[in-house]
Amino acid sequence: MSQTDIRSLRDTFVKFLNDQLTGLVTVHVITRDPFKVSGSSLRLNALNVKFLGVGISPLIPSQDVVLDIIHSNELSALALVEVVGDLLTRRYYTPLFDYTNPIVPVAVGNSNVYWGRVVPFRSIYNDLYSQFSCSLVLKEQAS
Repeated sequence: MSQTDIRSLRDTFVKFLNDQLTGLVTVHVITRDPFKVSGSSLRLNALNVKFLGVGISPLIPSQDVVLDIIHSNELSALALVEVVGDLLTRRYYTPLFDYTNPIVPVAVGNSNVYWGRVVPFRSIYNDLYSQFSCSLVLKEQAS
């Protein structure tokens, strides 16, 4: 896998979340962009997705990702934890695509983005809102 393929891991995972959670919760990807300052901030009442370290290996590159559910209401946050947790444990992988041209995604061989069956959300204390956080490792896996 090359650096471009790490991007495919990220893009595929975000597309999966957006497709599966449309109408249930806003999926907000945390990015650094000088033209979109709000992109680097956590969003309230949303599933925030932040990509962290990249594991470069000739055999199995990986991408660390943190999911933060942040909501103004604790019970609503818990409901979203259940929805997102259920989705990610039921569907612990999705087909890998290259979204370099988002209009025409291209399947990357017979590969999947795999994140494992354990989705450990934990409560993060905050006086202003309810926050639950989960760390996953995305990897390519042959199907």
